[in-house]
Amino acid sequence: MTDDPTLAAMRAAAKHVRAANHTAPHTARDVTALYARAGALHALLCQVGQLARGLAVHVEAVLVDNPPPGLYSDDDTDPAVHAAAAETHLAAAGSALYGAITSVDRAWSALSHLGERPADDGGAR
Repeated sequence: MTDDPTLAAMRAAAKHVRAANHTAPHTARDVTALYARAGALHALLCQVGQLARGLAVHVEAVLVDNPPPGLYSDDDTDPAVHAAAAETHLAAAGSALYGAITSVDRAWSALSHLGERPADDGGAR
């Protein structure tokens, strides 16, 4: 395994997201917390989209535009075909995340309109 700081950061991020998934059911459930989590999810998805698009650019630069000598495929397909497919699918993933980001942004905005009155205030109007 190589000493790859990008890979290390990606693996650490995945562990943090997994931890968030496990703790979410056991944490505060008030409007403020939910709004903050939606904002954090928005930020996370923005970064993941950027990461996917960046990886597509790297695959294109390293494997499509200037493939290393000795690049091979483990099947009868030209390695350039696999490299181009990887670049295309990573770019598509980055684009698909834009739709998720938009949906989360809309949810975050909707949550911004909500608040909670103290129990002695009579609740909702």
